[in-house]
Amino acid sequence: MEFKLLGPLEVVHEGRLITPSAPKLRRVVALLALRSNQVVTFGQVIEELWDQRPPSSASTTMQTYIYQIRKLFRMNDGDDGESSLLRTTPGGYILSVPSEKLDVAQFEKLLKIAQEKRSEEELEAAAEAYQSALQIWRGPALGDISLGALLQAEAVRLEEIRKSALEQLLDLYLELGRHQELISELLWLTSKEPTHEGFFARLMIALARTGRRTEALSVYHRCRRNLIEQLGLEPSAELQELQHSLLASEVPNRETQPVVATQRREVVARPPRGLVGRDREYERIVRELTRSRDDTVSPVVLVTGPAGVGKTALASAVAQEVAPMFPDGRFLVDLECADGNHDEEAFQRVLDSLLAQVGLCVDQAVGVEGRLRALRDWTRSRRVLFVVDNAVDLTSLLPAGSGCAALVLTRRRAYDECVDHFVELAPLSTAESIELLTSVLGATRAKEDMRAAEELAELCEGLPAALRAVAVRLATRPHWTLGQMVLRLRDHRWESVEFNVGSLNVLRSIELTVRSLPPDCRDAFTRLACHTTENGLAIEEAALVLGTDVFTAEEILECLVEAHLAVAGADEQRDNGAHPFRYRFSRLHCLAARTMSTEGSADPAASAGSGEQAKRSGRVVPGKATVVGF
Repeated sequence: MEFKLLGPLEVVHEGRLITPSAPKLRRVVALLALRSNQVVTFGQVIEELWDQRPPSSASTTMQTYIYQIRKLFRMNDGDDGESSLLRTTPGGYILSVPSEKLDVAQFEKLLKIAQEKRSEEELEAAAEAYQSALQIWRGPALGDISLGALLQAEAVRLEEIRKSALEQLLDLYLELGRHQELISELLWLTSKEPTHEGFFARLMIALARTGRRTEALSVYHRCRRNLIEQLGLEPSAELQELQHSLLASEVPNRETQPVVATQRREVVARPPRGLVGRDREYERIVRELTRSRDDTVSPVVLVTGPAGVGKTALASAVAQEVAPMFPDGRFLVDLECADGNHDEEAFQRVLDSLLAQVGLCVDQAVGVEGRLRALRDWTRSRRVLFVVDNAVDLTSLLPAGSGCAALVLTRRRAYDECVDHFVELAPLSTAESIELLTSVLGATRAKEDMRAAEELAELCEGLPAALRAVAVRLATRPHWTLGQMVLRLRDHRWESVEFNVGSLNVLRSIELTVRSLPPDCRDAFTRLACHTTENGLAIEEAALVLGTDVFTAEEILECLVEAHLAVAGADEQRDNGAHPFRYRFSRLHCLAARTMSTEGSADPAASAGSGEQAKRSGRVVPGKATVVGF
């Protein structure tokens, strides 16, 4: 019996289709086949069919579907007993399928052969293997099924692998000098995906190498028009450099062609246009995650910075850049807990979700350590990337395989020997802030009142989350001037409103950082930030506000500095001594403190609330880790 998933779902027995027609039955078969030869838990089947809202009869209905699938298999295997193809285990179901009977397994096997041939410089053989692998596809993976969360993640992963394989094949053809053969294929691809710059770049190279430089330049302009009309973006720096080389009558050589790496090696990368002011950090992180290593340790990069500075946006962009290096998955894991404490129960829920995503079933009695051991064992022979957001214990969730990597995001400065590279994001400069505003509003509107744009940059304190919230508000209200927005941000009745636009809420992000602190520091932040002056607070002044001694006050203030909630600067009136600093709180931190004090959110019991209340308020609730199709 054969299972075909790379296209419409097909179950084939002795040359004839026996694919079930019932929609939910098809989803169960697809899930079992995609995770063949490993346990698919009862919870995974229920989640795929009903997401987070299963009916009371979910277990009974699921068992009915399994019975119908077994009946279908028995009828076509001519077996009067229970089908040996689909077995029940204590934790779920296992569908046993030989690799040669599953098109996904055949596809991945051919990709592995292609990569091996490529590394051995057998370019013709590698191209043939890539071509054979891509020919297995009959359309979008599971294209005729209404997908649930798990199948959707799998479909996205497979599509990313397919696209990477296609780009590898195109690069091989360019390297082999098959430029003429590529042109018609690339013309079709660029018409199908009008904003895919990689396809346009390859088409320009192929045309230039066949002496059609004028056509190559017209391809650039077509790509630029598509990007501006559909996305409001200019072409990437790489594509612009390619155009410049053509204008200078230079035919792009082998080194200038776009290459999608399949093996870890150093990569020089530039961030996407929407990621303003992060060129240096972006390049460093990509280089660290992708550079070759002789040891067996996974690279770990830590990124920290103030709330709203853009840590998650940077991590998402990096994950997209390095995606081809990690074909076995990119996992975005958020460790933020609803009550601000990273307790064992919440961490275990995250681990359970991750294990379910990779198709592992563990005994519920093994605890956190057993779950971590199973997850790390799974990564040893794979190439996966973990992006761990809101981490407190830097070593709590790291892959074990040498082909893996971890990008860890923290709200507080931290250090651990396992970290290879530390990155601290600073707020954007005034020029960068105006560039971000311009990217949303357009150059004309920003230039109409440059003084107001500079004031907005100052009021937003260079934080991308605040700048984007303000820019989005202005974009949706074109009758407002930048000067009017400045007045609203200076008015205490409106300032907190203008920083809260949809998912963009810098004040809520600051609150999440505060809630991650120990209780005494949480309370101290709201009291100190509400009583600070323009010149900040000396240790003795902070001790008076808190009603404590100077040593305790200093420990609390330094804790706030570590969490990017205060800034320590030299006190000009005391150049030396045991306490030579003044501690300043930014305008946005003071606004967040007033808001929290008014709402009573400094109290952890008050801020936790129910899951639904937290979602409505924009708080992060510890849910499941998700496979992200970057």
